Amino acid sequence: MTAMMLTSGTVLLLTCASFVIYEFINLHQSMMSSYATRAEIIGSTLTGPLALQNRAQTEEKLGVLKMDQRITCACVYDKNRKIVGTYPAAASTGVFPPVPGESGYRQGHLDTFSPLVQYGKTLGTIYIQSDLSALLDRYRDYALMASGIIVISLLVAYLLSRNLQKEISKPVLALAETARSISRDRDFSLRAQKFGDDDVGLLTDAFNQMLTEIQGQDQAIKKLNVGLEESIAERIAELETSAGKLRESQKLLDSVLKNIKDGIVAVDDRGQYFVFNPAAEQIMGKTAEGFRRGQRLKHFSLFKSDGVTPFPENEGTLEKALLGMETNNVEMIIKNEKHPEGVLIVTSGRPLLDEKGNIQGGVAIFRDVTEEKRQENLKIYAKSLESSNRDLQDFIFVASHDLQEPLRKIQSYGNFLKEELGASLTGDGAIYLSRIQGAAKRMSVLIEDLLQLTRITTKAKPFEMVDLSEIIREVQADLDIRLKETGGKIEAGELPKLQADPAQMRQLFQNLIFNSLKYAKKGVPPVVRVEDKTGKEAGVCRVRVKDNGIGFEPQYAEKIFNIFQRLHTNDEYEGTGIGLAICRKVVERHGGRISAAAALGEGAEFEVLLPLRQIKT
Repeated sequence: MTAMMLTSGTVLLLTCASFVIYEFINLHQSMMSSYATRAEIIGSTLTGPLALQNRAQTEEKLGVLKMDQRITCACVYDKNRKIVGTYPAAASTGVFPPVPGESGYRQGHLDTFSPLVQYGKTLGTIYIQSDLSALLDRYRDYALMASGIIVISLLVAYLLSRNLQKEISKPVLALAETARSISRDRDFSLRAQKFGDDDVGLLTDAFNQMLTEIQGQDQAIKKLNVGLEESIAERIAELETSAGKLRESQKLLDSVLKNIKDGIVAVDDRGQYFVFNPAAEQIMGKTAEGFRRGQRLKHFSLFKSDGVTPFPENEGTLEKALLGMETNNVEMIIKNEKHPEGVLIVTSGRPLLDEKGNIQGGVAIFRDVTEEKRQENLKIYAKSLESSNRDLQDFIFVASHDLQEPLRKIQSYGNFLKEELGASLTGDGAIYLSRIQGAAKRMSVLIEDLLQLTRITTKAKPFEMVDLSEIIREVQADLDIRLKETGGKIEAGELPKLQADPAQMRQLFQNLIFNSLKYAKKGVPPVVRVEDKTGKEAGVCRVRVKDNGIGFEPQYAEKIFNIFQRLHTNDEYEGTGIGLAICRKVVERHGGRISAAAALGEGAEFEVLLPLRQIKT
């Protein structure tokens, strides 16, 4: 019904619009023709006054125009186009066109121009201006008439369509409802009801036939879908499993690339990097960003093992891999802003091949062997040094042992001279003999100290449990005479027990305490404190030996442990400069370390760090 109403309304609207347009055009032409006729009629009465140039008669003739209220003004032009009469008579010439023109609608009014002709001669022109109220009245009448016609026609169409709708739309609505039900429920077993054998009935038969075919296809598709869904589900499960394994593999690979200490890089067949792990960036000192093909080795500042000759671009591991060649353990030096001193790397390369053996890229693996090379060189040096030290110790032992016999003879003959001829020696002779005996004594002490230094390794005893408190008591007993001579004392607290060589522990602490007693301040009794300073360090003990002696300047804290290193002359303090070297040797043999700290005139402090248990080798 809505379609019928819209159709009827559209037709009526177009008909009325056509009628109005036609009347609009016809009315405009009719109005122009009517005022042109009036202008000619009035003009015929104006030829006489115009010929005589009588303005009063001219305006009197124009006065008849007041019969038409739609005429707003008028005027007469002579043949020279000069206004010679107006209507109304008092009208200003400014409201009129300056010269005659063409008739037509202008600015909401109608201008009519008509020539004044007498005996075939044009005497002037009459101008009449009228408003458009006649047109507006006619338009309003037409609008009312058209509206009435449309309303009445639509009302009649509505009544007719309402009565006919049931008969026409019922089968169509039933067909549409069936289609909606099928679309909503996807039930293709439904059929539309047929109401007759007309065109709608034929449409219903065709629709039901289509449903029968669709129902058969739907059943076949459902059967196919069941199998397809099962196949898809199985395939999806396989893909998810494969994807999960792939993700795990990728995750594992990423983790390996991220955490492995070796640098791993890979390039495609165009030489562009697609793998550059963090270790590679760390070792290389820069990323692959900004490198140009053909300048790869220059980009990373790679040199031959001499550290001076640039590594040739065509001999790089990746360049050879892209040519299908393998390389193994090629040494290169990296020198750039991050590694100004140079880093030694060993790199190997392999081509990446597809299933058909075509080269798809290359991969290189490299590692920083700078420290390994340094350690290797250190081992070689240490081995050489150990051999030299062993030879030196053997030489010192042999030399010291061989020197003892002639030294004993010198001492014996010195003592013999003193006993037999001492009373007869005067002046320089007595002084020379005293110096010979003093030098022989110092030489004897030096040889004994050297022998003790070599015996630390050559005459070492197995480690056993040692009580350091007991060791200090033994040392105190050995130094009893020295303590009484100097008025000194040893203050020792409870000390730990550890695995050590007892004789060497006694030698260590006896040397340290003896040094503290020897380098005492003049007039001040020496006091030596032996304290346990073990902290939270596991498996080690820390023992501190501190005195109130003369001390030494801090810059000598390391040098005093070197052999023959002395800070005083024999005239000031006797000694050989070997005692503290023996202490360091003993501590190092036990896997520990010894250090010293002091200030001149404020005493010295020695700290010994030793493991509680020795590792069996």
